[in-house]
Amino acid sequence: MLREVSADTLRPGNRYQAEDMVKIACNNCQGCSDCCRDMEATIVLDPYDMFRLTNFLNKSFESLIGNGVELKVVDGLILPLLSMENEAGCCVFLNNEGRCSVHEARPGICRLFPLGRIYEEDGFSYFLQEGACKAKNKSKVKVRKWLCEENCAGYEEFIKQWHALIVKSREKAAKAQSVEEQKAISMELLNRFYIMGYQRNEDIFTQIEKRIVQCE
Repeated sequence: MLREVSADTLRPGNRYQAEDMVKIACNNCQGCSDCCRDMEATIVLDPYDMFRLTNFLNKSFESLIGNGVELKVVDGLILPLLSMENEAGCCVFLNNEGRCSVHEARPGICRLFPLGRIYEEDGFSYFLQEGACKAKNKSKVKVRKWLCEENCAGYEEFIKQWHALIVKSREKAAKAQSVEEQKAISMELLNRFYIMGYQRNEDIFTQIEKRIVQCE
């Protein structure tokens, strides 16, 4: 989801790469689930997020629609998001103890928080969303470790490629001559990257990259 941020937020000293240390570690978020509440429809799920989530829950993409995941229009495209619309006003995967029940397979945006990404022509940088996390006495941690991703280089390359594809798809949808044509663009993305399954015994990033190349 595209957002506008202040120039101060993106000051030169607030740009980080995977090997940089940032003061964001908060004792494993013990006793706090503020970032899982009152988020509305903002946690967009990319294909890698859905691959991890469906494998962890042993459910298909289709079966999760309406059961933790919802489809909504995001910046002109129909994409899957974590469901936040319940009586408690929190993520549906937050348990009664205020802990994430899918923590091992939580989406990339959740793993990234309170960092964000700023995209540029040659890739992206991480930045700290000032004041987003209310936890005190934070300690420094390497960005790569914070992301909890063993293949960080492969993950970052996927993020860059997926972002570029989404940008192109949004531009294409914006030029569409009808609502039906716009919907067809979204359905192509959903079918190719979410509904069509992936092989668990093959590198997921390689599989997704092949599908991205087919779209070019």
